Amino acid sequence: MRLGYGIQWCLLPAVALLMAAIAVPAVAQLSPGDLARPHAGLEGMANCVSCHELGEGPSDRLCLDCHAEIDQACRDAIKNAILSERTKVNASELLCTLKERREVHKGLRG
Repeated sequence: MRLGYGIQWCLLPAVALLMAAIAVPAVAQLSPGDLARPHAGLEGMANCVSCHELGEGPSDRLCLDCHAEIDQACRDAIKNAILSERTKVNASELLCTLKERREVHKGLRG
């Protein structure tokens, strides 16, 4: 059965609206928004796997590939707490340990 000329034109906006409604969530799945400023260099489809395992969300392992100094600072702060017989590490201790690691790292490079 063939639709009349007028009915075809009536369906066109409905089909376009349906396609737009489907496309918006699909795009959001590919890029839910802008990255934080320090990660702006990782924008773009080609860089997804820098932070995400295929088909998954952000990966802790991949974060630590780039942020190994933070991982090591956490380990150092925990070790210092254990050696001091403490059960907690506060944020200021962690930041201090990270700063020390960065200064040592800069000294090795420079």
